[in-house]
Amino acid sequence: MFKWEIQASAMAQATAMDVWNLWKDVETWPVWDHELEWSKLNGPFKNGTEGELKPKGWFASKFRIISMEEGKSHSDITEMPFTSLIFNHIVTPALNSQVNISHSVQVTGLLAPLLWLTMRFTLKKGLPLAVERLAKMAEEKSRKVR
Repeated sequence: MFKWEIQASAMAQATAMDVWNLWKDVETWPVWDHELEWSKLNGPFKNGTEGELKPKGWFASKFRIISMEEGKSHSDITEMPFTSLIFNHIVTPALNSQVNISHSVQVTGLLAPLLWLTMRFTLKKGLPLAVERLAKMAEEKSRKVR
């Protein structure tokens, strides 16, 4: 089985719930993830709910939330023929009222080598930028609450 993974993380002066609230607002994902044209969820933000998103330069694709722990993490999967993309999102408390935000994508299956050639550079560039923008938005949200 072919497999590869890309991961990025950033620190934020915010709470885990500030990050969680941004994650569960799926329609605003393109605000912090500029590689997305649009995104939507077809129901509540919980396990099993399906959604759809449109990455720039790609076709729209469906995803499904496959795990979550409120205020801490969630994962979603996009299934393609012979290949799956799993996106993991984790927020953990750190020192000095900070949180560490981590996003990763795991690509497995027969088409993983092809996606390595076509998606790798976009993800290596875009994933860290998206996590950094998410961290800044969480910090802004946290300041407004104080």
